[in-house]
Parts: sequence; C-alpha cells; structure tokens
Amino acid sequence: MGRLVAYFSYGGVTKRIAEQLANELDATTFEIKPAMPYTRADVNWQDNTSRNVKEYKDVSSRPEIMAYLI
Repeated sequence: MGRLVAYFSYGGVTKRIAEQLANELDATTFEIKPAMPYTRADVNWQDNTSRNVKEYKDVSSRPEIMAYLI
C-alpha cells in the first residue's frame, strides 16, 4: 500500500513541509481544499469575527471540502 501525505495550506508553508515529507517518505500528496476558498480577511487571526477564528472556536463548524479520497 502506498503512502499519502494529506495537507491543507492557505499560505503555502504547510504545502512546502508536506511536499518535503512526502519526498522523504516516497509518498503521494493530496491537498485538502475548502469548497469556498479562504480570503485574506478570512484568515485574520486578530479579528475575532473572521471565518477561521469562528471555525477554530466552534468544533462543530468545519469548512466543506472540494474533494474526498475514496
């Protein structure tokens, strides 16, 4: 069975780390993308009304994703 590194990355930092890890493990990468892409305002951790702060604080609130692995 092959290896898979699944990741979510808004700004690219996690993507670079996931790609490095996948390279070391000889694994395939899969980018988890939200169905509704995040904007810069959505990821503003200093704004308590931003989308990601709301999602972080409410564990039942998670973004819908574009694709699933089956």
